[in-house]
Amino acid sequence: MTVMSRLATKKLLGREKKGLQYEYWILSSTSSSSFLDKLKQKLLGIRPTALLSYLIASEDLTEADLNEMEKIIKQAKDTKNR
Repeated sequence: MTVMSRLATKKLLGREKKGLQYEYWILSSTSSSSFLDKLKQKLLGIRPTALLSYLIASEDLTEADLNEMEKIIKQAKDTKNR
């Protein structure tokens, strides 16, 4: 939360309070890919599998979310195998 709050203060993330929690989003004025790379490194290190593990462990993950992740992984494998 500290990292997210600091990024919002630096205007790299937008932030809005929703009930007892905050909703964050990437501001369009930032370079999305480099910003996400920096955020991923800060929070999870450089391993993409750590990010995927974190997302899968989310309690609000639905069956549709898992199916979409499988589809994205399959597309990535197909692209790499070309």
